[in-house]
Amino acid sequence: MIDVLSTMHALLQESKFEARLIALDDDSILCFEDESVMGFCKVFDSPQSLLSNWRTAELGILRRFAANFREAPDKAWNVYTVFLCTQEASPDESRQIRWIEEDLERTRKITGCGVVSREDLVNALLAILPIQYEPKLQTEDSTARLTRQIRGISAKAADVVLDSAVSPSEVVRLMSATS
Repeated sequence: MIDVLSTMHALLQESKFEARLIALDDDSILCFEDESVMGFCKVFDSPQSLLSNWRTAELGILRRFAANFREAPDKAWNVYTVFLCTQEASPDESRQIRWIEEDLERTRKITGCGVVSREDLVNALLAILPIQYEPKLQTEDSTARLTRQIRGISAKAADVVLDSAVSPSEVVRLMSATS
C-alpha cells in the first residue's frame, strides 16, 4: 500500500505540476497547480467518511485559499478537488461516490476508492494528468510476424522472403504475381 499523498505529490511533480503538502484543520492536504489548473487533494480514512465529509472538506479548502483564487483569475474557473481513500467501497458507496464527480458546483471533483498503488492513483487522476499512453507490445517472434504479414500479401513470397538463396527480384516477382 502506498502513502497516497506522498505518491501523488511525486506523480504530480513528474507531470510538471507544482505541488506541496500543507496542514489544514489537523489534516494534510496536497495543493497542486500548473499553468491552467489548480487543485487540492484530501485522503479520507474510509468511503463512509468520504461520503459524509467531502462537502465540508471542499468548503474548508475553498475558504482557506479564497485569496489565492483571486490572485489567479485565469485558473479560478479550473479548480479540482480530489477526494481519495485507500479502502474499497461497496457497490452502493461506489455509485454514491461517482455522483460526487457529477457535482460541478464550486469545483470539479475527482474521486477514487481502493487507491493502494501508484497505478490506482494514475487511473484516478487521468483527468488532470498529461495523456498517458504506454504501448503494450506482444511478445512475438519478429520473423514469424513478418512472414505472417507477407503471407497476407502473397503466400508464395512468404515462403521464400527470408531465404538468402532467393534474390530480392524473385521475391518482388512472386509478390506481383499474386496481386
